[in-house]
Amino acid sequence: MKKLIYALSLSLCLSGALFSNVAQVSAEELNEDELFAGADKIESQDKIVNDQVAKELNEKHIGFSGRVQTNSSYNDYKVDLPGRGNFSNALTADFDLDIRLTNGVKSFMNFGVGYVPEGVERINVIEVYNPTTKLFDLQTQKIKEYTILGIREFFVDANYQNQIYLRTGKQFLKWGRGYFWNPTDMINIGQKNFLDMDQTREGTYGARVHVPWGVKQNLYLFLGANGAENIEDLAVSGKYEFLLGNTEMSCSTFAQQGRKPVYGYDISTKLLGIDLRGEVSATEEGSDHLSPKACVGFTKSFDLSDVQDRIMLTGEFYYNEAGYDHNIFNDGTIEQIGIINYQPFQMNKYYAAFFSSFSKFIISDLTLSLNGMMNLVDKSMVVTTGLSYKPTITNLGIDLNLINYLGDEQSEATAKGSRYTIGLGTSIAF
Repeated sequence: MKKLIYALSLSLCLSGALFSNVAQVSAEELNEDELFAGADKIESQDKIVNDQVAKELNEKHIGFSGRVQTNSSYNDYKVDLPGRGNFSNALTADFDLDIRLTNGVKSFMNFGVGYVPEGVERINVIEVYNPTTKLFDLQTQKIKEYTILGIREFFVDANYQNQIYLRTGKQFLKWGRGYFWNPTDMINIGQKNFLDMDQTREGTYGARVHVPWGVKQNLYLFLGANGAENIEDLAVSGKYEFLLGNTEMSCSTFAQQGRKPVYGYDISTKLLGIDLRGEVSATEEGSDHLSPKACVGFTKSFDLSDVQDRIMLTGEFYYNEAGYDHNIFNDGTIEQIGIINYQPFQMNKYYAAFFSSFSKFIISDLTLSLNGMMNLVDKSMVVTTGLSYKPTITNLGIDLNLINYLGDEQSEATAKGSRYTIGLGTSIAF
């Protein structure tokens, strides 16, 4: 079976490359002078675009932008526990520094800072010297942090004759086409947050090489060095991306010493006005078995009252063959997994999610949203309802959210003991 899947993925990639190259040759055989002969000549659009790009690439520029946000929330808990408050506040900010030199050389940094008045409890692992064994033992230590600092991205871009592009440093990579789940993404550190899909994700350290072939084919190679202490700890990833008509596809692979190789395939297309996408990854389990993870999803927009794309609806389903097929929160399994290794809405076998929005709701600057995340194994669910007010003439935003946690008392959605959370946030962008 492993050979069959591998052969199928390889044949898809090769057929995509062959199709793209044949299409390119056919286009080159056309005589544009014969097709567009005449006294008046129109300057090639490609030339105009290339000249504009070349001009921008040779202009030095320093840009600074950011977003500041305040959040206050109230939690209604099923059981009041000593030392656990039901009210929280946070002030966060993201700052972007973009430095552009000539010939496409640039540097970019995203820096995040946060302040939590009541503090956030962290678990630190420290080394303590043991005089008996004369060795250092690892011990855990609980501390409270009030100010949180972090660099999410910090990288340098360069290129060779605008044909080969290199990015080195801490960076976030677009890997996979899923809206929430990305089973092919074995690279990025920061996971998507269902309660804040716009949250800036943390990048991983490494070097990326991008080789485009026209506009229909791209080759990506990434050498991951995050956490690597020795040369053999480096992770290697590759992806070949190609376009067939209005369908985009890519084949990918991931390898690292001490970890099983992962093979991936993703696809996105449009059919009857609906954006369709899917991706699947497979990990070797034993000598003749591949363990798959897969997600499929769609996005459909609807026009209403002469407003284009006024209603947006996205749905997605996730399958993890290696996931648990029972409730891991009521039998002690979650304690065995450990809070450090726990990944929200990833550990069970089946999940589903939906995301919807209604723009210009009642007034032109108001958007209504309704989102849901369902664990189909323990039958628990998180439902969020939100109102977002963003005046078009300012960079101010005001958000009001209600989060409901539904399911049995011991389930993934209700594990923190909350019935519901009400949140109010304000933000400014500059």
